Amino acid sequence: MMLYTREFDVNGQKIVMGHDRETGKRYIMGAPFEAVTAIRATKFTDEENYIYLIGEDGNTIAMYIDIQNYDSILAALKSIFWIE
Repeated sequence: MMLYTREFDVNGQKIVMGHDRETGKRYIMGAPFEAVTAIRATKFTDEENYIYLIGEDGNTIAMYIDIQNYDSILAALKSIFWIE
């Protein structure tokens, strides 16, 4: 597998995404190294919200808690990992 990587700045946080062009899978680089297959998001209030990056096995591989720009960060993460 050969990954092409790209670094993104999402609300001041660096996210490095790896893309396997043969399979089309997109990975979050670092620990853990796993393909991102879904994003789950919950917004209770502007101050209490959660965004989870979900891996192939269904486990949470990254989590963002109580972020200020919820809608723009969610849109950016969906765009980076090609999640609708």
